[in-house]
Amino acid sequence: MSEAEKEHVQKLTDQAFALIELEENEKIIETCDEILNIEPENSLILRMRSIALCNLDKFQETLEACDEALTVEPQNINTMLRRAWALYHLEEYLLTIEECDEVLALDPKNMEAFAKKAGALCHLNLHEEAFKVCETALSIDPKDTAILFLKAQIFQILKKEREAIEIYEKILDIDPSDVDALQAKAWMLEELNRHQEAIETCNEALSLDAENIPILTIKIFALFELEKYEDAIKTCEDILTTEPNNIRALIVKTKALYRLEKYEEGLQTSKKILPLQQKDIDVLDLHAHLLQQLGKYEESLQICDEILSFEPNDINTIGTKAWNFGFLGQRNEAIRCCEEILKIDPKNIDALRLRVTIFENC
Repeated sequence: MSEAEKEHVQKLTDQAFALIELEENEKIIETCDEILNIEPENSLILRMRSIALCNLDKFQETLEACDEALTVEPQNINTMLRRAWALYHLEEYLLTIEECDEVLALDPKNMEAFAKKAGALCHLNLHEEAFKVCETALSIDPKDTAILFLKAQIFQILKKEREAIEIYEKILDIDPSDVDALQAKAWMLEELNRHQEAIETCNEALSLDAENIPILTIKIFALFELEKYEDAIKTCEDILTTEPNNIRALIVKTKALYRLEKYEEGLQTSKKILPLQQKDIDVLDLHAHLLQQLGKYEESLQICDEILSFEPNDINTIGTKAWNFGFLGQRNEAIRCCEEILKIDPKNIDALRLRVTIFENC
């Protein structure tokens, strides 16, 4: 390589480093390619190029770039870990594990390799093996929060919510400001129907990240379950300010309005959901009930028919339909709906009672 080429390579390398500060990954790749045309085995530039591709989530290209870099530096651990990350995202989990094992052969205490290996094992549903990997890693560093988090997630997958909460609390003892651990703990508490504790944990997380949508979402579920409907609606509105089409917030808000007997407001909120969730039975069912409460029986019947077009044996919907016919004074149609339910479920108490009610009042 001539002196002029060396100077040009140095100038381009300086440009590439400047682009790293600006996070201009596409331009970094272009600059690296220009350097590699002159100096194909420049190990620094090969690594830099693979990092930029990884930052852009171009995992197949990242894998190829790592392979190229490793021909020059066969035991560069950072490149090997990046290769494992690319394989993981390409869902090549067995190859991810192999790559991590190669890293661990060179560096037996590499916590990132342990974490990637455990994650790949989880994706293969080898949870016991993943758990053992976490335990090995924690015997080296008991306070590694990434490994602790993985261990907690394995407990979650295995439906061991209490054990998961204990691990999240260990993480929070190490780092009280870990919002991800607070979110995960809140979700586990909600899964265990410990709604008030879930709310308190959400509030703790929101004091650190006030606009965190997943945490606000857990909070609205907990508030709704505690029948704190006004608070649930207010929190839903906090979510909808940021994400106007957030389905979960719209659904919880609609349900809360229904419970508060604010049927017209509930109907208006429900109308925002329908274009987003056209075949969601729960959403359509709620909409049908709101229409029914507002005396819009014909419209409610139309929604019921829409549900039954793709779920013909949905007993709850047939029951709603029966009530609509009853309110419209169409006694025979209402009774026919009750008979239809009893064909599906001969011992359905609600249908038997409804049939008696229609006989007496319609």
